[in-house]
Amino acid sequence: MKIFGAENFISEAVILNKMNANNVKENTQENCDEEYDEMLTYLQSENYKNEVMFLQTMEDYFKEIKSVEKIQKIEALLEMNTKNLIGNTKYTYEFVLIHYGATLHARATFNHIDKAPKSASIKLQNWWNNGGKWLWFKIMQKIYKNHNKCYTDALKLMNDKRLIERFQRLMCESQPFKKKEYQYEFILTSMGAAIHGRKEGLAEFKNLKKIN
Repeated sequence: MKIFGAENFISEAVILNKMNANNVKENTQENCDEEYDEMLTYLQSENYKNEVMFLQTMEDYFKEIKSVEKIQKIEALLEMNTKNLIGNTKYTYEFVLIHYGATLHARATFNHIDKAPKSASIKLQNWWNNGGKWLWFKIMQKIYKNHNKCYTDALKLMNDKRLIERFQRLMCESQPFKKKEYQYEFILTSMGAAIHGRKEGLAEFKNLKKIN
């Protein structure tokens, strides 16, 4: 089975070359408490807004479907700690979509790494341009690698021919999530991006501050 997305890894060298061209400094940890705090507040705010939007979309979807099984699966996977479900073949397809969504979130971040956070102060913009984006890139690269591995591993475990064919069709569509038939997949992919990917990024950033 072809592993979609595995070949799309964003090379660290590409980002490094881009940053070196702009004389970006990696060492931005010193005397940046104010910028860290502002960035932390920004991430918390963005995560909250995205979570609210996702939960509303999820509730709207629940009102439209009659499948109790799908609703139960989505609710079970909404929690950050889903380790007890890993290896459960009943959830393999869902894990493929969630991990794929998290990689999409990371890749979108790579594509806009040069842009400072919205509504950022001049001080935060300077911190971002002088190396803050390097730190954020490293965090998102870690999330990308972790979820891409989980994604490819889950794909290899998928043995339901019907779901394999469905996923292949979805990946061949130009805008699959605009179609009603793929709303289940849209919800799970969005969960991977809006909930799991974003929350993990925030947690990693908090750990970075503790270390420094």
